[in-house]
Amino acid sequence: MHERERTCRANENAAAGRAAAQPAARKKFITGRLGDIALAGAAALLLATFGTADIGTILQEARAGGGNGLAVGAASLLALAAIPGALLPQRSLNESKVAEYLAEHPTLGPWLDRLQAYGQGNSTPISADQALEQARAASPRALPDSTQDEALLGKTVSVAPNDYGRIPVEGTLVASTDERWIVARDEDAVGRVHVHLPRQGFVIRAV
Repeated sequence: MHERERTCRANENAAAGRAAAQPAARKKFITGRLGDIALAGAAALLLATFGTADIGTILQEARAGGGNGLAVGAASLLALAAIPGALLPQRSLNESKVAEYLAEHPTLGPWLDRLQAYGQGNSTPISADQALEQARAASPRALPDSTQDEALLGKTVSVAPNDYGRIPVEGTLVASTDERWIVARDEDAVGRVHVHLPRQGFVIRAV
């Protein structure tokens, strides 16, 4: 009789444990799927913005100032997709989970694998004076072809946000494209710099 009671209690405890674990499992499943959706959305926005899914090309275009509001949206979705920790299993933590994920996502998985292979790069700490010295020794990159605001090119302009935070940037307009303005400024600390300002959310006027 006592043995039967112990068995019944063990079964009840096991059932209670499974019931308690179900909400957590559902939450994990939902979070993972939301991460999948955000990641797929980010990939689609990057493709629409840069016209390619090649990570190297996207990074090169982004460093050159390419992209627009869609790229910002893609970055936001990538940040959202990074929330569920189980979405992108790390090889250092679980090699078999990585292999399983890549097998289940034959298109997206390898793309993510190449993205992670870029890593975080290598950094070398430098002082503020060294940073300024490097800036003084550098020259602005070649300007893109201008497609807008021909009448303002070569003139002193003011570019400011179009919201309540109207803190302008003044300088010589040296390039104007469909996506951004480039304003040249001469700074005492570092010499000539080119400030890249997006057209979206900003206004320009002659000074």
